[in-house]
Amino acid sequence: LMKAAIRDGDPVLVFEDARLWGVKGDVPTDPDYVIPIGKADVKREGTDVTLVTIASAIRPTMEAADALAKEGISVAVIDPRTLKPLDYQTIKISLAETGRLLI
Repeated sequence: LMKAAIRDGDPVLVFEDARLWGVKGDVPTDPDYVIPIGKADVKREGTDVTLVTIASAIRPTMEAADALAKEGISVAVIDPRTLKPLDYQTIKISLAETGRLLI
């Protein structure tokens, strides 16, 4: 998202969650790879409830979704990644499937 913010012609505010500074993970090596601003990331599909979460709250939310799955509750997890613009469409599609939304 930082690349997208830098390349965007409009002013962009970037907020960092300091709790994520020590988190390691895979990073694309393609220099042209850019995550589009305003496009949510569906972390997990589900049919019973949709959880919308961001930044450092994603990891515990995924752990909660795993725990609920063991109890037979299917949880969709969405990371909006950006708040303005917010990807309402992705959230609406999931909400139509689950009928329940937690933010």
